Amino acid sequence: MVKAGSPARKLGMVSDEEMAEAVCVVLGRSYGIAREQASAPSAKLLGYNRNTEAIKDRMDGVIAALLSEGRLEDDGDHLVLGTPSEN
Repeated sequence: MVKAGSPARKLGMVSDEEMAEAVCVVLGRSYGIAREQASAPSAKLLGYNRNTEAIKDRMDGVIAALLSEGRLEDDGDHLVLGTPSEN
C-alpha cells in the first residue's frame, strides 16, 4: 500500500494480488459494499486519487476472480468477505 502523498505507480506495475488485498481490506473495514462502489476506495488505498476507467476495469476483473475463489461473496446487495471453508 502507498503512503499518503506518494505518487501513484503506473497501473501496470500493480499486481492483481495487491489489488485483491486492497479490495479485501476495504470490504473488511466496511462489512460489505456495493460492487460498483468497491473500486474507488480500493484504488485510493493503493494511492490512486482518481478512479479511472482502466482502474475500474482491472478492479472488476480482480473482484470477479475473488468471487470465483470464494474470498468474496455477493449477498445480492453487497459484496462481503467470504466465509473461510473448513478443510
